[in-house]
Amino acid sequence: MNPELQRYLWLEFTPQRLLVTPVLLLALFALVHLLADQNALRAMAVAAYWVVVAVGVLWGGRLASEAVTAEVIEGTWDQQRLCSLAPWSMTWAKLLGAPVISWYACAPCLALIALGARPQAAPVDAALDALLLAMIVLFCHAIGLLASLHVAARGRVVSARPGMLLQLVGLACALPMLAVAASAFGGGWAGEVRWFAVPLSLPSFALGSVAAFTVWAVIGCQRLMRAELQLRNSPWVWVAFVVFCMVYAAGWSWFAEQVAALTINARRIDATGVALLSAHGTALALGYLMLLAERKDPVVWRRGLGALRAAHPGAALELTPRWACVLPLAAATAIGAWLADSAGWLLCASALVFFVRDAGLVVMLNLGARRERADTAAVLYLAVLYVLAPALVRAAGGAAAGWLLPAVHGAVLPALLPGVLQAVLIWAVVRARWQRQQAAWA
Repeated sequence: MNPELQRYLWLEFTPQRLLVTPVLLLALFALVHLLADQNALRAMAVAAYWVVVAVGVLWGGRLASEAVTAEVIEGTWDQQRLCSLAPWSMTWAKLLGAPVISWYACAPCLALIALGARPQAAPVDAALDALLLAMIVLFCHAIGLLASLHVAARGRVVSARPGMLLQLVGLACALPMLAVAASAFGGGWAGEVRWFAVPLSLPSFALGSVAAFTVWAVIGCQRLMRAELQLRNSPWVWVAFVVFCMVYAAGWSWFAEQVAALTINARRIDATGVALLSAHGTALALGYLMLLAERKDPVVWRRGLGALRAAHPGAALELTPRWACVLPLAAATAIGAWLADSAGWLLCASALVFFVRDAGLVVMLNLGARRERADTAAVLYLAVLYVLAPALVRAAGGAAAGWLLPAVHGAVLPALLPGVLQAVLIWAVVRARWQRQQAAWA
């Protein structure tokens, strides 16, 4: 058996927990059965749903989100990083082992849901209800572990466990899925969705979506675990995830009959244009996420530039910031919108230019003297640039598009030139700061 998983089993499965957990569940379901006026099995299944939410999602998510950060605080994480376990073995052992006691409590609840979630439902449909809920719990645990690994990698764990905050990350990601699962109890589980204008069964699509994002979350945990064990990662897995999210978002926008009223500069946007806009926005959103979340280390940047000068593209790619890997994908969607003669291509190009400007701002702040607060300052500056400053300009009767916000329509040069000038100016400051830092290191 995996020694890490075995350690969790010894720690979590105490005799008291093994005995008290089923007794409490039995008492709860007996109470619900006695209070139910009719269809007691369904009432017990609804109670089981909320037990899974409370124990599996909330408590189990908390345990998963502390799987690494708690060990960093306790001083045992460095010892684990020196063990002989492979990254994947360490990943799944922590993913299943840290919240294993929550699975012990959720297992009978999921079985009850499969038996009585909906009256007169086919056994396969009831099993899908339980499987979807179990997949949501696993997804929430994976997001919690992913956040825990990310915080540990940034070196921000000092004296207090950030488990509550990390748990909220997993809960926020799982809330839409929990709403879909809850709709099964209200009879809203049947029906279909249209993805790329193809009608798909709602149960199958929901289960497939949750399973796909759960797989990506587990892969993300494995990649971060590799980094924690001092192994390098190529950017191709991240690029594949961004492409997947772009395609997934574009599929939801492929409704030609619903975009007939969407116009930009008196030009209607067809389904292709809306899909490209959705894919472009998804790529930039993930780029901003990594721009603010990824660790910015000038030493790593120096090594990456050195590998690039030495004509070692493989090493340079491994050290490339993940936000930079989004640029070619966003540029491809902007070019695709232009080739498709979509009215939204100017918005795509302008948003990409502003993203380059914002990336320069974040890099510039991280090359300053107070690097530990650079990302927080960047968020504040971006809020001023995108919210406060445009509001002031509009209140004064001016136009913010192009200078403070991406341009939606208009002539190409006036729409793109302000953002380009700002990006060039900020990256010139970045270059000057970088050269000063290199001179100090020399």
